[in-house]
Amino acid sequence: MVEGDRGNLLRVEDLQAMSPYEWGILRDSISNRHTGGEGISMLCMKCKHPVYIRAYNSFGMTLPGFVHFDGSPTWCQWYQGKNRTPDSLKAQQYNGQQESPEHEMLCDKIGELAALDKRYIRHAINKYHKPKHNENARKPDVYVEWEEYGPFVIELQLSSTFQTEISGRCTYYSKERIPLIWVLHNIHEYVSIPQSVKDVVRRHRNNAFVIDRDSIRGSYDKNTLVFKRYLLSGDSFDSPELVTIDSLTVPEKQTLPYHEDHLAPALRAKIDDRRLPFFTFFKQWKKKSTHPKDIKRILDTLKEQVPEDFIFMIAATFSIVATLSTGIDKNYASNDPNVRAMLNSYFNGNRLARYADMMEFILGRVKPTSSTCPDITTHAVNRNIALRKDDTEQVGIESKEWKAMEWLLPEVFDECERELLRFTEQLPCWVQE
Repeated sequence: MVEGDRGNLLRVEDLQAMSPYEWGILRDSISNRHTGGEGISMLCMKCKHPVYIRAYNSFGMTLPGFVHFDGSPTWCQWYQGKNRTPDSLKAQQYNGQQESPEHEMLCDKIGELAALDKRYIRHAINKYHKPKHNENARKPDVYVEWEEYGPFVIELQLSSTFQTEISGRCTYYSKERIPLIWVLHNIHEYVSIPQSVKDVVRRHRNNAFVIDRDSIRGSYDKNTLVFKRYLLSGDSFDSPELVTIDSLTVPEKQTLPYHEDHLAPALRAKIDDRRLPFFTFFKQWKKKSTHPKDIKRILDTLKEQVPEDFIFMIAATFSIVATLSTGIDKNYASNDPNVRAMLNSYFNGNRLARYADMMEFILGRVKPTSSTCPDITTHAVNRNIALRKDDTEQVGIESKEWKAMEWLLPEVFDECERELLRFTEQLPCWVQE
């Protein structure tokens, strides 16, 4: 069960139907929440204890599944046993040591290259950083300060790293407002890309930053930090290019830089493409005189089969979205002069009576985008919605209409897609966070 106002359910089959970057972002978000950052929480439906998403290898494929966090009850039929810890994994990898000699050597080299830049002030390797916004300090692999650029941190990943460890570091530096760059080495040697590598690359919007001979040579040539940048495409990396640290974009909240964003545009386009046929339809339909065949044709594009009159609820919802996003009154649902009048008319009568609860939920999750944005409700509208909830049987959250609206307006209805947008800093300004 996904945490939220209505507690969406996320079944395993739905999770596994997602693209790798979609379930991967949810995996990141759950781990961020578990390590004290912003994110989403999911609970086992059997024991109501927190779960996370683990990647499993099955017949050459990577599939996601739910696993209990430590501390869950052993009586739960889906409990898989105690989880390994990051320290025990590191000890096994390095014969009892917490760091490999290669790791130490490359950290020294990165510090040396950072010192080439004329803005260089200082750097530190594996030293405690004094936190301003966290309770406990961390020891970054390489901490660098440049004049005018500000501090940044480089974490070198040469082996498997637990997702909670990745999230812990990302959360820490996000709170400190310090850009964090995960750097890899020798990724061309991978026969198959480890999940831990995919995890850090995804957080950089599918950009993999590598330190190797070419990037070291480029750093000396340009007297600044240069990385070899690969793009993760499916289960392989595209051809690399050398990029300077100044060419990277630092997101406002996540603070993990990227060179090209290969995650966010696809997420946004997927939702926009769903709604485009409806916006096109509403701009030209004649409301009550539109032929039923035309209404059926557009409703057939939904994943659920809904009653014909639901077109007016969709039109009312799209009117709200258009009004809030443009700041100009748009009314696709009726001939009333604005959204307020349309809502008051429809809920004072019975046309949308069955959808009063749904409309109340929508109105509770949207907001004006500016002080000049038209008001979309009045006291009369809210009163009429409350009256229809009391005197008319409402469609429930398991209804086909509710599921259709989840698909059309996920920013409001679907907790997982809301989180995908929030995580990539794309949640529209007209949506309440």
